[in-house]
Amino acid sequence: MRSILMTLAAVTVVAQPVRAERFDISPEAGDSHVVFESKAPMETFEGRTNRVSGSIDPAADAEGVIALRVAVDMASLDTGISLRDRHMRENHLHTDEHPEATFDGATVIEGDAAALSGDGDHDVTLEGDFTLHGVTRTIQVPVRISRTSVDGEPRIHLTCEFQVTLPDYEIPRPRMLMLKLNETQKIHVDLWAAPAASDGAAGIESAGTESANSE
Repeated sequence: MRSILMTLAAVTVVAQPVRAERFDISPEAGDSHVVFESKAPMETFEGRTNRVSGSIDPAADAEGVIALRVAVDMASLDTGISLRDRHMRENHLHTDEHPEATFDGATVIEGDAAALSGDGDHDVTLEGDFTLHGVTRTIQVPVRISRTSVDGEPRIHLTCEFQVTLPDYEIPRPRMLMLKLNETQKIHVDLWAAPAASDGAAGIESAGTESANSE
């Protein structure tokens, strides 16, 4: 009886799927931020937010796809002038209807996808779905993904820059002096992700195995 139970326990462990190595991006941590840089003939300014959330599992599958989702709270963008922020939210980004910008994906189309689960810095180009102002487009973004540690805990650091053309996302171009923008905006992304909290499932499996061995 003991040998049968031990065999069943071993089969159960083998049958468990490999756990994803998920890292979470938390807005509460305050260490991630997204900045848009706006240039116009009369003025240059930035909008910034650290209200960024999401998750990343850098281990690519057989097709070179990694699990990555990033969501930015658009209503929290701060340009340093409250009136300008309100005009931007209400008249152009329409954050009441489209509160988030998101990136989902992504496929590694340039670089070594297999190396992303290893330590160090990795430069790749990712292709994924970017949604802004309710419009979704597939874009390609050059990204640096670095595996490091902070106070002895593993971290993933992701940085990239890309451009957004306002008409592509049906965003009306601001023309008033306080918010006069070019059609193309540069986006700077700096994200830190920490290991996702354990759900305790591993402990349950381990306890089950120990019970079987004690029979």
